[in-house]
Amino acid sequence: MTAVLQKFLSKISTQMPVKAEMLPIDDFLEIENCPVQRDTERNLARGLEQGRFKNLHVTHLNIHLGEFPDGKRMVLDGHTRQYGWGSGLMKRPDMVLATIYPVQNVEEAKDLYYTFNHKACSETNVDIAFGLAREIGIDFKSAVMRRGSYVSAMQAATSEAYANNRPAMTEKFREPLIFLDTLNPIASRGFSAGVMAAVLVTYAKYPDIAKSFWESYVSDSHGGNSGTQADGVHALWARVAQRRADNALGGGSNVKRVMEESLHAFEKYRNGSLFNMPVGRFCTLTLSDFIAR
Repeated sequence: MTAVLQKFLSKISTQMPVKAEMLPIDDFLEIENCPVQRDTERNLARGLEQGRFKNLHVTHLNIHLGEFPDGKRMVLDGHTRQYGWGSGLMKRPDMVLATIYPVQNVEEAKDLYYTFNHKACSETNVDIAFGLAREIGIDFKSAVMRRGSYVSAMQAATSEAYANNRPAMTEKFREPLIFLDTLNPIASRGFSAGVMAAVLVTYAKYPDIAKSFWESYVSDSHGGNSGTQADGVHALWARVAQRRADNALGGGSNVKRVMEESLHAFEKYRNGSLFNMPVGRFCTLTLSDFIAR
């Protein structure tokens, strides 16, 4: 049993008992979602594809709610079903069985949400990342960002494991993440985890220059190239293409190296320096050295 559930169960025999209640489906559909809920749309689509939500099953009727001192309630477990029933994509029941937990504030509700989703839904770093981004007002548009593919990029951009400090890391890169989303950072547009890490780092430090650099990177010309010389944008594009051909973009050491090569290319661009073409051996700039400049 987790420490969070132990804490709540200790209240059962005192002033804040857990209770069960049958709720009309329309009442359940009106209850507020937990602010860190995962990507319910993606999860529903996956469940429908796998056949888990094809038919209404008795187990679908069990949901969990938090109840605040003022009587207001919040969904802790059942977001995907709530979305499916409300959107008409799942056959809806007439009633649901709600287990209702007393919570003092939203932080306690979030604690319980994570407990239910870690155990019942095998929630991953990707699911958690999506929920945290949603909580601080980030509404990703690109498929790659909605899949949470930026988690490894954030880890490289901070030299820290994402699981160690998820909320602070997401808040730190709020604006860079929003900008990265506008670039639609898919592989065919020259992106890998290492390149995405460089986007986050450069935009956090030099937003205006980074906007110019990365928007040029995804343009049709991919920066400036005279044939014999190229700016940092085009040189990086050529280097990433070279690495992709060599299957040398993935893996921890490659992610770090690609980020450092990207930072080097960005610094050359920022200083107005050019690369000789074709690109040969590519220099690097470490994260600590870039931040110190």
